[in-house]
Amino acid sequence: MRKTIKGITYDTNKAKYLCGIYLGRGPWDGPDESLARMKDGRYFIHRKWHLFDGRRMTPKEIPWQLMGKKRDFDRLTEKHQIIPISRAQALLLCLELRIPKDLRPALKKFIRSRKPLPLFRPRKEYL
Repeated sequence: MRKTIKGITYDTNKAKYLCGIYLGRGPWDGPDESLARMKDGRYFIHRKWHLFDGRRMTPKEIPWQLMGKKRDFDRLTEKHQIIPISRAQALLLCLELRIPKDLRPALKKFIRSRKPLPLFRPRKEYL
């Protein structure tokens, strides 16, 4: 999918996907959100929903059951949305998705202090 927002073209096929999260309660009802980065360094969220007959499905609905015996896949569609975000927003999103909860406050403190993160050097006895 290609979309131009404020003169910048975002292409989901050429972007590198960094992390994703599923926001639904069932397998088909909620949006999938993925954080992506373009080659020029811009970040965006790619959100997509599954629709059946033009409506969002409930958590317990499965498209194959709704179709019945006749498998008409034209009734199942996807809706896409691209949300441009800043580098700082992308970093915070990665913190929320990938870093364990007990480590997040310390990492956020380092980020706000703008000091370089101390490098981890394992002790010689562990090597």
